[in-house]
Amino acid sequence: DLQGELRESMARAALAQQDIGVAERQIQILGDMPRGSFDQERLALLQAWLDDVGGRPEIAMNGYKPLFDAKSRPVAAEAQLRAVKLADAEKRSDIKPDEAIARLETVSVIWRGGRLEIEALAELARRYADQHRWRDAFMVARRANENFTEDPLTRQMHDETAQRFAELFSGSGLGKLPRIEALALFYDFKEFLPIGRRGDEITRLLADRLVGLDLLDQAAEILKYQMDRRLT
Repeated sequence: DLQGELRESMARAALAQQDIGVAERQIQILGDMPRGSFDQERLALLQAWLDDVGGRPEIAMNGYKPLFDAKSRPVAAEAQLRAVKLADAEKRSDIKPDEAIARLETVSVIWRGGRLEIEALAELARRYADQHRWRDAFMVARRANENFTEDPLTRQMHDETAQRFAELFSGSGLGKLPRIEALALFYDFKEFLPIGRRGDEITRLLADRLVGLDLLDQAAEILKYQMDRRLT
């Protein structure tokens, strides 16, 4: 039992480093172990991942798909995440954009914690943004901030989300948002407002637009927030 755990860890480390030789040998040894001593779903996942890293996308996808309904929730979650990433990298039509989002949402629900969840959240945030589902994208980034504070991928997500927030509320981007939605997004996700001069400029642009719409109380509230929290 211990040997199975150790060899799986070694295979995973080798696959992460794209060391095909080491990974292949460890997976082969796992497959040769007495049946019942190592979970066959986990072995199938490792084999599909090996085909993925080894440049055999068709075989890899055929390996991932049966595992979407695996008895093991971690295996099912990881198989779906890796299949979505493979379809995206290879520009494959196996998994359409809407199905990809649905599967990533499933992963984020059925498995919490660890690298699997943060990778799923990062993929999900990017795909929500591609479809202009801004509230969903910002909510996912906030969840990563709350649950994976020190992870480098979280910091990357925060920076990308702040950039999207800036683009959304500056220049022509602001004119494309319905006024109520713009207000709600700004108030609900102010933590993604860029620091410094860029953030101040975005705040003034939004206030100017509210004045133009004769929403003076809302404009005053935004400017008051600017005076109280951001100016010295």
